[in-house]
Amino acid sequence: MAEKTGTSADLLHEIQELRSRLKMCQAVQGAAQGVQEVFQAEPQRMRILDAISDLVVLQDRDQRVIWTNQSSADALGLEKHELLGHKCHELWHGRSAPCQGCNQLEAMETGEVRHSEVKGFDGRTWSIKSFPVKSEDNEVIGCVELATDITDNKNKESALREAKEAAEAANKLKSE
Repeated sequence: MAEKTGTSADLLHEIQELRSRLKMCQAVQGAAQGVQEVFQAEPQRMRILDAISDLVVLQDRDQRVIWTNQSSADALGLEKHELLGHKCHELWHGRSAPCQGCNQLEAMETGEVRHSEVKGFDGRTWSIKSFPVKSEDNEVIGCVELATDITDNKNKESALREAKEAAEAANKLKSE
C-alpha cells in the first residue's frame, strides 16, 4: 500500500509538472503567434506608408535618416536604402549644415510639432511638418518629417494674385 501512495504522489507531482510545462508552452506559442502577426503586418504597414505621395522620413537625434517611404526616395531619384544614414539637409537642401530655423531641430528641442514652408534647392516648394518622436520616458529620440510638394499651389496662388492685380489696374485705368 505504501508503494501505491508513493506512486500516486509521484504521478500527481508529474501531472502538475506537465500542466506547468503545458502552460509555459501555450504562453510561448501565444508570444510566437504575436511576433508572427507583427512580422506579417509589417509589410502591410510598409505598403501603406509607401502608398502615401507625401515624403515621410524618420530621423534620429543627429538628423540621420533611419527610415523613409518610397516617395522620399523617388523625389530624389534614389533607392530607399541610399537615403539611410544621410542627413536631411544633405539630401534635400544640398547643405553640409542644418538649415537656419530647421523645423526638425526645433521640434526635437521643444518636443512640439513644427511647420514651415521651404523652397528646396531644386526649386520646388514644400510644406514641412516635423513631429518629435518620444521614448516611453517621454524623451525625444528622433523626428518624423512629413513633406508635401506645394509648388503647383504656390504657382496657382501667384498667377491668381497677378491676375487680380492686372484686373485692378485695368479697372483703375477704365475709371480714369
